[in-house]
Amino acid sequence: MITVDPPSKITKKQINGKIEYAAIFVVGILLRLPFMVSTVDDAFITFRYVRNIISGNGFVFNPGELILGTTTPLYTLYLAAWGKLGFDFITVGKLTNILADSASCVLLFVVVRRATNRLVAWTAVLLILSSPYNLQYSASGMETGIYTFMLLLILYLYGAKRWNWMALVGGLLVLVRPDGLLVLIVMGLFWLIDRQDLKSGMKYAALMILVTLPWILFATWYFGSPIPHSVTAKSLTYRTSVPLHWLQILWHVFAQRGGTGGALLITALLGTGIVSTLTRQALRPYLAWLLLYVGTFTFFQSGRFGWYYAPLMPLLFTFVVIGGYEWFRQMMRLPAMTTIMQSNLRTLLAGALILSYMGATGIAVSGAWQVANKEVAQEKLMWQPIGQWIQDNTMPEATVAIESIGGVGWYSERYIWDEGGLVSEKVYELNQETPGNINVFGLLQTYRPAIYIAWDPWELETRFDTPEAQTWFAANYKPVESYTAVGKTWTLFQLREE
Repeated sequence: MITVDPPSKITKKQINGKIEYAAIFVVGILLRLPFMVSTVDDAFITFRYVRNIISGNGFVFNPGELILGTTTPLYTLYLAAWGKLGFDFITVGKLTNILADSASCVLLFVVVRRATNRLVAWTAVLLILSSPYNLQYSASGMETGIYTFMLLLILYLYGAKRWNWMALVGGLLVLVRPDGLLVLIVMGLFWLIDRQDLKSGMKYAALMILVTLPWILFATWYFGSPIPHSVTAKSLTYRTSVPLHWLQILWHVFAQRGGTGGALLITALLGTGIVSTLTRQALRPYLAWLLLYVGTFTFFQSGRFGWYYAPLMPLLFTFVVIGGYEWFRQMMRLPAMTTIMQSNLRTLLAGALILSYMGATGIAVSGAWQVANKEVAQEKLMWQPIGQWIQDNTMPEATVAIESIGGVGWYSERYIWDEGGLVSEKVYELNQETPGNINVFGLLQTYRPAIYIAWDPWELETRFDTPEAQTWFAANYKPVESYTAVGKTWTLFQLREE
């Protein structure tokens, strides 16, 4: 006689856990949805690739030029698939990133709770939920939310020994952003540290390569290289000579905004949290990735954009909270603290902490909202009207030279000479003459675009800093329109008729 075991009952603890996960996920979504109104300029670069794919022009920014100027081919193809089905792919992209970023909060809550306790996990996730950079960039149109979730998922899958899934997600992550390779390096390092089977490790590495192989073969055939041209261009054009500049920006973003006292406190808590993490085996890979990521971007001195800092914030907040927990544990050894915790003062202390969190959250969300509104203002008051002016006043074959190519490139639908060289190989060659800077003068002299858009007066003062350059520019280009928003002015110059 065959007996069937009765289904296991779901315990109250499991139900409470699922409620916690759902609450975190829903709150994360609700906090991020309002930021969908904002789109950063660089997102429009990917959107223009998507539009060209859907329109049948190919995987190109400028029709006819096979240049891989986006660093997120998988996200681009994902959006193009939705667009082909008739959906608004920009909305789909933003919603996908919001869902992914909210899932990151849940995932990190699970990891931190297992490594520490529920109090630490909740404290960390409350900070992460309202992290300004994650609020903004998860809904900005960039792939940041997807990238953050996938890298945390890979680290989680390694700890859970779900290695087939780890390899699959790892291969896909590199196609979301090439610096996803850093987390795979960390996984390989811990595979050796943990003395896992080398033969199995090679099998999983082969699976990762197999996942990326179709794109590698296609990109090599189609573009000539699977390495995005924008990576090479950024390393040339936007590489700064200021020592540790990338790290300085991170310091300002995460700590220095709190003033000197706040920065010192955050640094002390972060340092304590990092030291404590060294004793928590489950969190070591997360720390290793953070250090490798910061070290790599600091060394190469490029990528000083908000979406490169956003993936760090969840772990930085986590380590700060762990540091605070360690301080609390040590303080509990003091007789005075024991007396406080056994008296009614503990209620006042808890209330003060809750009010402090609510105040800090309010400030953080408000600050992120102000930044988002600036992006909205730039799109409505600059990118859209500039694009419309160009459409109304130039022929379809006209060319436009500009550094911030996303929004104007999207709305103008004209050929774009990218001053940074991200989508323009010819401009990249010109910029090799001025490493770390943009060779605008050389671009205008060589290719004579119909429209040149300058940040006025900064770009005019820095790009044409000799009498000869100023004379040539005035003789060949005339100002036609200016647009101002959030303290920035963009002036359009038109090529004079010869």
